[in-house]
Formats: sequence, C-alpha cells, structure tokens
Amino acid sequence: RGTSGLPATRVLDKAMLPIGNRPVVDYVIEQCAMAGIRRIVMVVNSAGSLISQHYGKTVDIATEYPQLGIHGAIAMEYVVQPAGGYGTASAVACVEAIVHDDRFVVIPADAFIYNPTQPALGKIIDAIHTSDVRGAVGGLVLDGGEVSKYSVITKENGHLTGLIEKPQGLDVNARYEANMSYYVLPQEIFDAIRSLTPTNNEYYLTDAVVAVAMKSPIAVVPVEGEYLDSGQLDSWVRANVQLSQ
Repeated sequence: RGTSGLPATRVLDKAMLPIGNRPVVDYVIEQCAMAGIRRIVMVVNSAGSLISQHYGKTVDIATEYPQLGIHGAIAMEYVVQPAGGYGTASAVACVEAIVHDDRFVVIPADAFIYNPTQPALGKIIDAIHTSDVRGAVGGLVLDGGEVSKYSVITKENGHLTGLIEKPQGLDVNARYEANMSYYVLPQEIFDAIRSLTPTNNEYYLTDAVVAVAMKSPIAVVPVEGEYLDSGQLDSWVRANVQLSQ
C-alpha cells in the first residue's frame, strides 16, 4: 500500500515514483533485461495500476533500453493482490497459479542494487547454474554500521542459514552481507508460504525463504553496489542525487 511514501503514494504506486526521469521500477526491469529474463509477472494493487498502464503487455528492450544493445522483448503480466493478505510472502503467493518454472526470480519493484559495472541480478542467477543448490539470495556487502538498517545473512559453507533483522552491536569495521530481497527461488517456496504464521498481521517472505533453506541449499551470493529505493523519503531523495551525478 506504500504507506511509508504518503502522501505521494496516494496518487502514485510506490514503484512508479521517479528517480531522475524514470520510474524506479524501470531500473528493475532494465536489470531483468540484462540478466536474460523475458517474462515478468508484476504483483499490483489494482487492475488499473499505473505500472500496467505504463508498460502494457510487452516491453521492447531495444526501444526502452537502447544503451544495452539488446534486441528482444519482455512479456509483461499482472496479478492483482487481493485485500486481506498483507506482506511480501502474500504478494509472491499470488503468482503460484501462473508461475510454473522450477525456479524463478523474485525481486522488489521499488528498489534495486545499483552497480553499472557488475550487475547483481545476473550474478545471482548464475549461481544456480554453477553449484548444486535449489536457489540463491544476493548478499549486498556492507560494513557493520550500514547493515544494521537491514537484515544480516548468516550462512554455512556458502549456504543460507538465517536472516537477522536489523541486528545491533555489530563490529562497525567488519563486513557483512545484507539481504535486499534479490532471490532465485524454487517452487517449494509456495508450500513454505502456506505454512507461515503472520507477524503483526503480515506474512514475510524472508521467513519462507529460511524455511526452504533448512531443507534445500540456498546459495548466498555476495554482491557489491549501492541500494537505491523509493521506500522512504530520505532514500528516494538520495537515489535521485546518486543517479543525477
């Protein structure tokens, strides 16, 4: 519902807030195009969402992102999330009936990891093809002072073991891997979501991801870059400053 972005999000989907002269979701779709993704299912809050109006049924890559030098198209589909099921896990649950791939990418529409020289999404996808894992999660490398705003990834032998939300008392000089919700997930995620119990009336995808990781290996893929988002006023302003330089 984008309540953290009020009052702007009364009239704009949070993912449609502009960074520079482009909506924030456009940077996400560009990363998907670079990573070879040719089908995107967007979970939206209404049939008349501005996102669906803006993109329609097809994104022509050469026209929309000529700087990539890539030809082809991305098929766009939209699923309306029903009222009453709140949280990131509820959004993912909405696509079960139409996403039948053994593994698929899950990525937020209102935030992205910015790294023009080494895009994070492609690196995370590559991990499932080069190791015997069922999925992958990107871990943005941050120092102890920065990572306390997010969730810290714990791992063993390169595989996910847990996510610690907004940890305190970390070594400010050490480096940690933060979860920014860049995932490649297997079909098993849907069963894990059905088994969740709500926290503060919300169903969190992170809980389901950890549940899957307890049964099947989920690779942790360290990535570098800057996390830019439209979720809060200060971070939205910072993103605009960063990409205008």
